[in-house]
Amino acid sequence: MNFRTIGLWLVVFTSTAVVGAQEQKAEKAADTPNGEVLRRLLEKVDQLDRDLKSVLKNAPKAIPENPEDRKLVAMLETPVVQSISGGVRNGQQVEHRLFVAKLTLINLTAEAKTVEASQITLDVDGNSLKNGVLDVPIQNYGINIGQQGYSLNQIKPTASMKIAPGLTATTWIIFSGLPRGPGLPKMKLLIASGDKPIEVDFNAWAMSKLDISSKRLGPRGCLALLTIGGELNFISYGALVEELERLVTQKVSRVVVRWAEGAPAIDVNLSYQFIGMAQSLGRAEAQNQQLPSMPQSFTEFRLAELPGANQAQSNYGVNNNGLAMSSVAMANASVVHKTTSDAVVAALRTAYEVVPRNELLEDIRSADPLTRAAAVAAGGGRLATENLPLILQLTDDEDPALQKAALLALRHFGEPEAIDKLLGYARKNTEPLASMAVESLAGSRYAAAHDALLGLLEREGIDSRKTIVKVLAQNPRPIWSETIYKYVRDPQGGLGIDGLQALVRVGHPKMIEVLKDSLQSRDFAIRDTAYNELTNQPDAASEQIALQFTLKHMESAPPTPAMLTFLTKTKDQASIPLLLKHLKNNAGDRTGLINTLAQIGDQTVANTLVEQYATLRPNEQTAVLGILGQLKSPAFLKLAEPALDSQDASVVSTVCQWLQNDGSPAAVKLLIQAFEKTTQSNTIIYTANALGQVATAEARVAIRKARSSPDQTRQTQARQALQNIYQRSPAMQYVYQARALEQQNEHKGAMELFDQAIKTDPDLPEAYSGRANVQIRLDKYSDAKKDFEKAFALDDLNHQAITGLGICLAVEGKFDEGIKLVEDVRSRFPSDGLFLYNVACVYGRGVEKLLKDDKLPERDKKLETFRRKALDDLRESKKLGFNDQDWMKKDPDLTSLHDQPEFQELSGLKAKAD
Repeated sequence: MNFRTIGLWLVVFTSTAVVGAQEQKAEKAADTPNGEVLRRLLEKVDQLDRDLKSVLKNAPKAIPENPEDRKLVAMLETPVVQSISGGVRNGQQVEHRLFVAKLTLINLTAEAKTVEASQITLDVDGNSLKNGVLDVPIQNYGINIGQQGYSLNQIKPTASMKIAPGLTATTWIIFSGLPRGPGLPKMKLLIASGDKPIEVDFNAWAMSKLDISSKRLGPRGCLALLTIGGELNFISYGALVEELERLVTQKVSRVVVRWAEGAPAIDVNLSYQFIGMAQSLGRAEAQNQQLPSMPQSFTEFRLAELPGANQAQSNYGVNNNGLAMSSVAMANASVVHKTTSDAVVAALRTAYEVVPRNELLEDIRSADPLTRAAAVAAGGGRLATENLPLILQLTDDEDPALQKAALLALRHFGEPEAIDKLLGYARKNTEPLASMAVESLAGSRYAAAHDALLGLLEREGIDSRKTIVKVLAQNPRPIWSETIYKYVRDPQGGLGIDGLQALVRVGHPKMIEVLKDSLQSRDFAIRDTAYNELTNQPDAASEQIALQFTLKHMESAPPTPAMLTFLTKTKDQASIPLLLKHLKNNAGDRTGLINTLAQIGDQTVANTLVEQYATLRPNEQTAVLGILGQLKSPAFLKLAEPALDSQDASVVSTVCQWLQNDGSPAAVKLLIQAFEKTTQSNTIIYTANALGQVATAEARVAIRKARSSPDQTRQTQARQALQNIYQRSPAMQYVYQARALEQQNEHKGAMELFDQAIKTDPDLPEAYSGRANVQIRLDKYSDAKKDFEKAFALDDLNHQAITGLGICLAVEGKFDEGIKLVEDVRSRFPSDGLFLYNVACVYGRGVEKLLKDDKLPERDKKLETFRRKALDDLRESKKLGFNDQDWMKKDPDLTSLHDQPEFQELSGLKAKAD
């Protein structure tokens, strides 16, 4: 052993010892004068310990003395299971489900080991998947692993890993072809090394990595508190669902899931979906189809203490509304809580509102602080006066959560000692206990509590007074009205906008007068608050005050966003001249002005907008184009042509959208002109999409023509636009149904549906090529040829029509003509597995004809060439994702290849023969 290694281990030992001391001193640290400094230092030492362990990960490992322990050990990091839609098969998107992870191999043997990427396979429900084999259509797609994004073409397994004794090697592993659906299949990683392969049971590994523990709380153990100490990802999520299902069988109705301190962040791909599912649990909202559903029988399901990285990711925010929320507010609030105590209180709230009092008292007196806080907060108000001393005692408990719960419960008591206790905490001004005491006084049903709070308001300073007034606003009662009015009117009252908002919530006969006077305040915040409150009032008097103030303001200054919103609501015509004045003179952003004029103006306003168009910024021009299009102004088409040449993408997008909505011959002509001549990628995309949506005969001609453009972007967008036209056809519903019947060999029903599709849309090539495929299966090649010819006439780049026609020609004996037809367009479909498979079928039919007639010219040479071409195309089609071995074995177009060993291997016939 070298000294460097010894030194490093000594550092780690010292660090670990300090961390152990940290655990013992953690609770005491906060009580010491320098507790916060000590806590931070201990955190740094703990981080150093983790960093050193990371360094040691690749340091030489000691070779075990026991020969049985000398083996290759596999470790997994950041596993991801994800579905990606890429490529099209039979006119439908193909879904690819992947498994990706980092694999670390540790060599604990005395000799070097070599592991090839091909030696690593994944057994999924009994099917073996190859490492690193991805379908071409998805190779450039992105995927998130941990907290980082990758392109799939970056994730490549190391071809060969050589691992010296005692050392490690790490590689990506990636497998495609997992079964689709929300569940996680049974997966086992196999690494061929030595006599016995290494096996890693992913499902068992996932359960161990989740590190989940359970504890029962609440009346009769109705709540399960789950603590997660490991990583929640797409794989370990299945283990969580299994635990929840186990709890259902034990009649658990309430669940709180919390994360232990230091637990890893939830997988970034999973976090949004998981939190969303938790929020909608038990509601009618649809569950995520890519994840196993969580049990729906829980009456309460809450999350607490999310890892720091995930708290910011929550779409629903963190529930910080406190213990005094109403039942309605609680039902609509987020299920994510900052602390475990808040989550448990919320989850047990309804239970403790109905539990028998003797059980309630028993839980309040219990030793578990989480249960006590929940019982006091939800059930404390149900206790008799004789139990008041217990609640008073709990307000001084060492547990802050229990103190808050006790102060909340005191609102239900009108005895002087209860009110005095609340006043005492309110005067201390120590948060959050002071605010809770004020809330309980304000929410109490006893007049003595309200009088005490008003007395407190009289005696407190400005800062405390603001806090109290905010609480009064949340608990509006007529009794607060005069007091709040007095302080709002008092220049020295110092309530500011808090006072105004409280007065509006509480109500007062002179409220409108106060708001009107506040419009003259020199304090912008007060003035804006008063204006906003006036515009939200339902009475005509308030609206008139706000309108007069708005018009007066606009005589000398541009309107504020709030004023524009108000004018849009009232549609006051007197404001139009003032708005137009600011449109011409305002140097700032005029988008809001333009949009407001669009809402309240008429055609005369449109004329002014056209006059000003050339002086406007791009975002303002976008707004004008939208308005003119909405008004169907004749000026729109005049501005549309130069707008299509704009360098600004938003301008082009807007004008294309409104030209599409117009749909007139003149509008379509402008779109075609721009689509054919522009060199800007954005303009090509927007115009192609608009033409695809319009889908007139002229638009279709332009789109088909562009598929042969030398410009790759124009060519790609034209293909996509044409495909969109087909997909939106009302006949496509019959095509989809017919394809489903065809796969079930119900040819008669499929033919009827294809006939209906052609009747519905005679210009849909998909319907003709689909019907032709059925006719081929019925051995009606003559009828099939006619349908393929019709599909080809409608779309000369419809590859099913091309290859189908080629097969029909080959069956007729015109295989050279059929082969030329498909080879002429081969370069147009370089990544289409289905096209290549069908080309192989054309060659297969050619082989069939050659075998039947030994007098054909160059027969032997063509036989060799056709077989080679067919097999090459079949192999390539498989690489590109078309791998329907069952159909390949029985496809009559390929029968002539059955005696070829390579075909037997590709189709699986060889395995069957063996």
